[in-house]
Amino acid sequence: MLKNIARAGKIFLFGILLGTFFCILSEAYFKSAEEATRGFLEAKVSALPSSPALLSLAIFLNNLLVVILASVGSICLILFITWGRKNISLWQKMDESRFSRVLDRYVWRFTKYIKPKFAQIKSKINRDIFIIGYGLPTLVMIVNGWFFGFLFTNEFLEQNLAGIVQFLRWIAPHGIIEIPVILASAGLGYSFIDDLLDSLYQDKTKEVRKKARLKLHSKRTAKALVILTVLLSIAALIEVFLTPQIA
Repeated sequence: MLKNIARAGKIFLFGILLGTFFCILSEAYFKSAEEATRGFLEAKVSALPSSPALLSLAIFLNNLLVVILASVGSICLILFITWGRKNISLWQKMDESRFSRVLDRYVWRFTKYIKPKFAQIKSKINRDIFIIGYGLPTLVMIVNGWFFGFLFTNEFLEQNLAGIVQFLRWIAPHGIIEIPVILASAGLGYSFIDDLLDSLYQDKTKEVRKKARLKLHSKRTAKALVILTVLLSIAALIEVFLTPQIA
């Protein structure tokens, strides 16, 4: 589990680098892109409710969605894909689409390049399961890291060191809980797919579905989600009631 959390942390850092690069690049060359991003962030903030209780709830639900997508989102998608012959046949029809060919041509080739052992997965549906399983938590980490990197760099470019201090004041009180929770949720998602690898290598789709269902219904998963949810609620309360006083 710790290994997978570390993996999530590396991807989060990669997302931060992407956000930093985009912010610097947009500042230098693409003002319209930077303004559009700022406008999006400002609109997102202005759409939040003014009531502290509702604001806490909105922040909590937003972060909870992130945690669910990163942890059990891929397992739920895998169960949907493999649940019954109709879904499997529907997915196999989708394999003929342009999107599926792009996945196969670029994502899968890149994946095999990273670790040639993954080439053992011959069945197309199991390759898609593999990509979804690892791809969803990876995407969540990159997006969250991207926003973090963009906002951090933007504050630095506008106010130099004072901007960094201000940014840390806004992020640190709740981020010290929230960021590890998101990393742990992605680590949980990665560990789920790691446990399915043997079945994927052997192209046993039914066994993959069975293992995925057991993982989703296990007490360990429920306990982990409860702990993550409690920590998220604490982080949301800190963000609404404590962070503004510190910042």
